[in-house]
Amino acid sequence: MDWLSKYFQSVLIEMMKGAANGFYETLAGLTGDVTSLANINPGTYNPTIFAMIKKISDIAIVPVACLILCYLMVINFIKIIQDRNTYKDLTFMPVFKWILFTSIGIILVTKTYDIVLAIFDVVGWILEKTGTVVKSAPADMDLQTQLDKLVLAVDPTDIGKVFGVTFQLLMCKFMVWIVGVLCKVCMYFRVISILVYSSAAAIPMATLMDSGQSATGQNYLKNLASLGLQGFFTIMIVAIFQAMIADLASKPATSIVSLIGNTLMYTLALCLGLFSTKKVADVVLGAH
Repeated sequence: MDWLSKYFQSVLIEMMKGAANGFYETLAGLTGDVTSLANINPGTYNPTIFAMIKKISDIAIVPVACLILCYLMVINFIKIIQDRNTYKDLTFMPVFKWILFTSIGIILVTKTYDIVLAIFDVVGWILEKTGTVVKSAPADMDLQTQLDKLVLAVDPTDIGKVFGVTFQLLMCKFMVWIVGVLCKVCMYFRVISILVYSSAAAIPMATLMDSGQSATGQNYLKNLASLGLQGFFTIMIVAIFQAMIADLASKPATSIVSLIGNTLMYTLALCLGLFSTKKVADVVLGAH
């Protein structure tokens, strides 16, 4: 029976080492993927998708936006005439303002994508400046050495403890992987939202020069800027997460449970933080 007991011990030890091996690889790659997806410009992320969306917008959305702009400007001109009662009371200034607003509206509709790309160029500049500061901050993600040492310190003759540690490692490793997937889903959802928002930008742009409907265009621009600013808050959350992980790595772990438990807790906090970035950006810009 001794050989059978030793065999099970060796199997469990190898399982425990296998569960510990590469525990932090997913975590280290996660922050890199999230950071790379934070700075998204609709024109440079995927030129093929952008060209398709722009072509659809030019064919299907811009004509509708022009009709909306025409309708709003005609209504405004009628109001100008009604306010003056007769043509004799009609001065040049209201007509000049109407011509000016109409011209600006036409420019906004025809140059919609230039405006959208300009917004994300500004956001990209903010993220570039933020990234230079974040990169200079310490972010030691290598906790694998501590975990390997703790695994080797486990008594191989204590089958119950070895089995328990192996189960905990596997469960935490799986949960960290799940949380990592959710973080990437959150970032890819932001990418899709940016592309979808930009596809119909001409319609809300057509309402900006109308005093009664301008709130629609203003709110659209706020939401578009909010999607861009979401990248800034994403970088901030990743930087905070890296600092917390670096602090965890600077302190010697007392047990495997505390080490992987704190790692899981920080990773879950990262996920929840990423899902809240859009709401924070909306509050900052007053979007709704």
